[in-house]
Amino acid sequence: MKAQALETYTVRDVLKSRGTPTLNYTVSEGDTVQDALALMYAHDIVSLPVFERCKGADGRYAFIDIVSLYDLRDYITLAPGLEDEVQFQLLSGRPSGSPTVLQDSIEQVLRMRKHAAQVISADASLEDLLTLFTSHGQHRVL
Repeated sequence: MKAQALETYTVRDVLKSRGTPTLNYTVSEGDTVQDALALMYAHDIVSLPVFERCKGADGRYAFIDIVSLYDLRDYITLAPGLEDEVQFQLLSGRPSGSPTVLQDSIEQVLRMRKHAAQVISADASLEDLLTLFTSHGQHRVL
């Protein structure tokens, strides 16, 4: 019975039953790591959708990806020069004044990640959705 439900129901069915999600907090590719961290901290959230303003007169936005706290953590800890900056601050008791990884853009974080978000049709079965999570190592799906 459960396996049949996974084949029968679609992503659209789940979205209809849950209602349309409201995106209260978002970032753009040009926002900084610090901007994203501040937004996540202020609103107690662990991921943000990333949008980009579309070219053209209508001023609409296009969904690009999702950035998570874990993406930001990985980016910060693997950043070149981070160790030097931390050592300088520990020894001198003050920041070096050089730009840090916190001023890097969300676009840089997205390029560094191992796995980008996968896109799936709203008409895809729940079985297809679960396959992305269980067989392909995905943890974010658009």
